[in-house]
Amino acid sequence: MVISSDKSSSVPSQDLLAYLFNSTPRQPDHPLFIDAQHESRSLSWHQAHAMIRKIASGLLQKGVKQGDRVCIYSRNDIYYVPVVLGIIAAGAVAVPMPSSYSASEAADALKDSTSSWIFADPELADAEAASMAGLDKSHVIHFDPRNHSTGDTGTFFSSVIECGATEFARVDPQTPALLLSTSGSTGKPKLAVISHASLIAQQVVIDELGHHEKPYDVKWIWHQSQEHVRSFTWPLSAFRTGHPVHVVTGKHPEGISSAIRKHGITDALLVPGDVESLHKHLGPTGHDHVSTLRHIYVSSEPIKGFHYQSFSKLLSKEAKIARLMGITEFIDSNGEDADNGPGELCLQAPSVFQGYYNDKEATQRAFTEDGFYRTGDIMKFDPASKEYCYIKRQ
Repeated sequence: MVISSDKSSSVPSQDLLAYLFNSTPRQPDHPLFIDAQHESRSLSWHQAHAMIRKIASGLLQKGVKQGDRVCIYSRNDIYYVPVVLGIIAAGAVAVPMPSSYSASEAADALKDSTSSWIFADPELADAEAASMAGLDKSHVIHFDPRNHSTGDTGTFFSSVIECGATEFARVDPQTPALLLSTSGSTGKPKLAVISHASLIAQQVVIDELGHHEKPYDVKWIWHQSQEHVRSFTWPLSAFRTGHPVHVVTGKHPEGISSAIRKHGITDALLVPGDVESLHKHLGPTGHDHVSTLRHIYVSSEPIKGFHYQSFSKLLSKEAKIARLMGITEFIDSNGEDADNGPGELCLQAPSVFQGYYNDKEATQRAFTEDGFYRTGDIMKFDPASKEYCYIKRQ
């Protein structure tokens, strides 16, 4: 049974950079991306916009071509989003990889994505990973904007942004913008192909959620693993809304809760693991650490009831927790309609990824014949309340 959304919105037919920068926020010179640990480090809208153009220009002058895959192997930072958008602005495809990867895992990701360039954090196993993947040393860009440390080989980030500026490459909306790694929970991680149109569709959803018009001064926290698709949705929206994003390095609950309290964070995107770790870290008396939160958006798998209820008790009465979903249907084990369930939850929306990079068989398994993405979650739908009830993982 297909369950359609009550609302429908059109997705602008343009590329991501044209969409994000088609207007200027009210305060373009105020800090937009802020280092949560060192507030003196920040980028305004104007500074980030200029940085993206410089990165695109530097990459083009160093030989990056349209459609090239460019990896980012780095910890989270205020320059992370500008680097991703700089790659896309050059007409290339950005490939963020988990900073937790070992050298061999990073090398595998480079090979699987057929990446020919990499922005690499010198504090990670960047040189070793590039060598194992057979990457040319001149295609390793040492990315360390915090300390400007140097290595003995490769290209330095400072030299990339000293090549002037360029206009953004104009591409078809269906052109891939990102390759994002899956969690690997069902086997070897795969690379999901995310188009410009998909990322724009997610921005449209944010607009529908009233992200622009909230009765308080919005302050975001960004701590998500950079390779997760949802982790890019919210910081990208900052270019349109002007809402400041406080960037946390890592996902430790101590750092997250400290940043929320210190900066008065109001909005956060969490996955169930974040909710569980924050609840365990704060305990039943940790209200003061999260009292400023007003909207918490939860993606990925459902939250376990115990953690949801316990975490909710720490929040203020004004706080709301929302689960992110797309247009859905339910199918049984034979792939047939299952009315309101129980059945496998399947999604169809402009924001859904295109398929798995260089893996036709996995793509065919992941989608139904009529184009719905199979989540693997067994759920039931209550028509009266229009709520979904999670039953189990298939």
